[in-house]
Order: sequence, then structure tokens, then C-alpha cells
Amino acid sequence: MVKEVDVRKKYSHELNEMYYILKNLENDRYYEKSGAMSDGFLATNIQKFRKQFDELINKIEYDKDSVDEEIFKAIDKAGI
Repeated sequence: MVKEVDVRKKYSHELNEMYYILKNLENDRYYEKSGAMSDGFLATNIQKFRKQFDELINKIEYDKDSVDEEIFKAIDKAGI
């Protein structure tokens, strides 16, 4: 079986954001547990994760550019 797309590589930025949320939840970094407003409420973190997950699935299903690819294209277009 041949791997068509290396999802972990292509969408590394998106996956890292999702891993960050999960790691914080795993380490009790949410307001109800930590008392720090900067950690955000548990429900907010779950909603953010769900939104990012749905956006990533959409990008994969429709072969859309990753955040990194969008940045590279913008830089190229700007001639930087």
C-alpha cells in the first residue's frame, strides 16, 4: 500500500495546535482545575479542538492547502 499524502507532515501546523490543546488538558491546564483564566474553560478548549479537527478533516478531504502552504504562497506572492 502506497501512502498518498503524508498528513502529519503536510498539516503539521494544524496538528501541533490540536496536540497543544490536548497536552494542556492532559496537564490539567483549564480554568476549572487551574484557576488561571488564561487556560480557558474546559468547554471552550473542547469547542476549539472540535473546530480545529473539523477544519483539518475538511482540508484533507478536499486537498486544501495547509497553513504552512498558505504562508509560503503569501510570501512568494509578496516577493519576500
